[in-house]
Amino acid sequence: MQKTNKTSLHDLITPKRCLLAAFLFFLLMVCVGAIPGKAMAASNVVSDKLLHFTAYSILSVLLYCGMNGTRLNRGLRTFLLIGVLGGLDEVIQSFLPYRNFSRLDWEINMLAAAICVSFLMLLHPTYTSLVKSRRQEKRGEQARRTGPFSNDKS
Repeated sequence: MQKTNKTSLHDLITPKRCLLAAFLFFLLMVCVGAIPGKAMAASNVVSDKLLHFTAYSILSVLLYCGMNGTRLNRGLRTFLLIGVLGGLDEVIQSFLPYRNFSRLDWEINMLAAAICVSFLMLLHPTYTSLVKSRRQEKRGEQARRTGPFSNDKS
């Protein structure tokens, strides 16, 4: 019998990968924002505030999924980290001659984090129960395959 290699989305999305993606995403945001004219060109297509809201929403999701602990603990740490990263982003912009520090941008970042973290904290119990049931199903399948009367040695 040939063993099927079924990988679920949950197996691919690990906390370490989420934190790595968050780090790379933040680095990409800062680098693109530092290119002269790129931030202004993007702001001409889509509102600057919508760009901040979207980017920091994505960053919030990645950070929350990359952390361990209770949902309150994860939510607070994510919210605080977004505050620090958003502030760092604005401070970096203040050193660029063609950019400036904007407190409103930082506030939009925090609003995005608050909304996303609240939503994730509400979904967290549903998600964890789904993951637990899938793990139990997976263990049941493995137990049936490798039961006492199994001839499969793969």
